[in-house]
Parts: sequence; C-alpha cells; structure tokens
Amino acid sequence: MSENLRKLIGVAVMAAIVVVGVVATSGDDSDFTRNAAFTKGGVMAKEAPPAKGGDCCDETLYRLGQIEDRLAQSEASLQQALPLVRDAQLLENGPTADQILALLETFIGNDPTIVNPPVLAFAFRDSSVLLGVPLRTAQEAVNRVGVGFVHSNEDGRDLDPVPYWGTRRDQGGFAGMVKLDTRNGLVSRVGRATLAPG
Repeated sequence: MSENLRKLIGVAVMAAIVVVGVVATSGDDSDFTRNAAFTKGGVMAKEAPPAKGGDCCDETLYRLGQIEDRLAQSEASLQQALPLVRDAQLLENGPTADQILALLETFIGNDPTIVNPPVLAFAFRDSSVLLGVPLRTAQEAVNRVGVGFVHSNEDGRDLDPVPYWGTRRDQGGFAGMVKLDTRNGLVSRVGRATLAPG
C-alpha cells in the first residue's frame, strides 16, 4: 500500500475516532438529533456558538456540529483523493510482463517467441510497450522472449553495465538487444542494438 494511501486512510480513521469518542462521552444522547440541538434564543447549536454561561449539553452539541462539518470536509477530500491514489497505484504497479507481451504480439502481428531477436528489439522500441513500465517488469518481458537487455541510463546518469545479448539468435546468427533508460525506476526511453555473428 502506498504512503499516500496510508496517510489518507489514517486521516479518515482519526476523524471517525474523534466523532465516536465525543458521542460516547456526551452524556445522555437518547434524544439527540441535529434539529433538537438548540441553544438559548432558538438558534441551532451548529450555527452559533453557545452563549457564555449556557449548559454543557449546548456546548457539546455545538462541538459535535463542528466535528460533523470537519468530518464531511475530510470525507469530501478523501473522495477527491481516491482517484489520485488509484492512479498512483497503477503507476506504481504498472502492467504485467504478460500484458506487455500481449500488446507486443498485437503490434507485430505474430507470436513474439518465434520472431527473430533483432526484429523483436526493433518492435520493443517502435511499439512503446515498455515506456512508463517499472524496470524489473520490462526486463522480465524482454527476457521471456530471449532478447538481450541492458539498462544503460538511470535518472540522467550513464551506467556501465555488461551487455546481455539474450538466449536466441536468428538463422544468420544475429542477436537483438533492448537498451533502456529509466527515470524514477520507470522506463523513459527504449533503444535497440544488433549483434552480428562472430
């Protein structure tokens, strides 16, 4: 669960605890309704603070009204934030390797496991199926079809990795490799390379 989601849930839980605590300690609430919560002068407790010298029930009802308002505001804020949390989780988790390979298959019109490696390296680049995907998921998808893989740049900093040319060669002995750059752990650029036999 992401940190943002934990914070939002924490706010909602704390607000609920406050309301339950105040209601539980407010004395006799058997006849409590918001419409019955009046201060002296006929003004609802929610709308105006109790006059000095009023009884404790009036003040408690006024405070409960304030808490209800704050809880309603928190609930509205939470409802607005939930889509952002969902989007953040999707970004965090991203597609699976199976989903990436299914998109790639649609792009090339053939089963990726039988297409030659140099062509697959081009297809990974040209289809953009790896852009925005977490690095490990991208590597898993590429490795599953036997194409080479190298992570060459991270957050604008060139890396010095050992190139991995994969497990497959075409009939002429050529291999293909996908070269990835990342930003914040997500693929930001896809390149390719071909290895000639010999």
